[in-house]
Amino acid sequence: MPPQNPLTDQDLKDLDKALDDSWDADSLIEQAQLAGIDVEVFRTRNREARERLTRIKRTFFPGQ
Repeated sequence: MPPQNPLTDQDLKDLDKALDDSWDADSLIEQAQLAGIDVEVFRTRNREARERLTRIKRTFFPGQ
């Protein structure tokens, strides 16, 4: 018997919201870059966070 998923439906909703927010942040980062602000650190952090969130989602909520 596989172990029970420690995450809840609310956790899935929170993961989805965080992923959506991450994609929204991409457009804000792009705007800041167009304004001449060095955004490389922000872009890297946002991408890495999105990758981690995606791995968590795929692990605990496969196919959703």
